[in-house]
Amino acid sequence: MITITVTETDYFLPEDGQAAKQAFLALLDQLTEVWICAYGFTLQPMFDELKQADANGATLHILLDHSEAETRAEAGKVRDLVSNLRHGDVTITTAGANSQRPAYIWHWKGMVVKPADVQAFHCWEGSTNFTESAWFHGNSARMAIPLAAMPITAIAHDINNLRFILLSSIDLCFEFLAAINPSGFACQIAGSCSSSRGGHPEIA
Repeated sequence: MITITVTETDYFLPEDGQAAKQAFLALLDQLTEVWICAYGFTLQPMFDELKQADANGATLHILLDHSEAETRAEAGKVRDLVSNLRHGDVTITTAGANSQRPAYIWHWKGMVVKPADVQAFHCWEGSTNFTESAWFHGNSARMAIPLAAMPITAIAHDINNLRFILLSSIDLCFEFLAAINPSGFACQIAGSCSSSRGGHPEIA
């Protein structure tokens, strides 16, 4: 649990669906580094933005649920992203070592964006999956920006070690990513580790 002071915009879907979608995609423009954890992960404009960001030299860190990443709707898109990825990593995981049911799903949907101006990190969190249909369902989404007066060192731990503290969801995701469960509940398919772990098949 963490407590932070932010300026936050709340979207209530489906009424705010299109506005939320546009705001989400806008965060992916002009980024230099991004941390994403997702359950449903099939929104094509998002993949287009991520591939362009990677081509421009941005670093991508992506954590995906194994049950969704292996579906017909998602696997091909993730495979395409991985095959083109030059800067960053993609990890597929279950609920992991901190769960009493470690084989269960990873259901967080969140993102931290380091923009080009680095004035403040932008945070996204909510119940909305990163899919085309999610913006039409009854969902919530929040975009938060830490107050300008708050120094970056107060809201983030060692970025290079992926220890973020901006949002509890992102913190949990990348605390887990930084120290992948030795029992093998995570499978990193792009980045520094290319071998399958925990019995989940590689899709790269």
